[in-house]
Amino acid sequence: MDENIEMVIQNIIHIDKNAVELRKKIDEEVEIKKKELEKKIENLKVNILDKKEIEIKKIQDEELKKIIKEEKSILKGYEVEAEKMENKYKMIKEKFIKEVYKDLFIDEDR
Repeated sequence: MDENIEMVIQNIIHIDKNAVELRKKIDEEVEIKKKELEKKIENLKVNILDKKEIEIKKIQDEELKKIIKEEKSILKGYEVEAEKMENKYKMIKEKFIKEVYKDLFIDEDR
């Protein structure tokens, strides 16, 4: 009977030792998986940020193109308006010079 008790105790010790080793192995595997997941999460974050950065750059470029187009349109409008004013000024100037010459020559004839 002492032998049976001793075998039972050895089996219990062996089972306990196996349980401790199994627990240690599981903890190590959990830690490895945890690090793998953390790395995957970090990679996903980097990928997401890279994509967002590209999207933002694209939006900025599109907005800049719109602004430049609008600026050119505004400048073109001012150029057209300035040209109209210049032409009007030339017409008024011509008319004024003609009237001055007319008045000078008509006054001399009198």
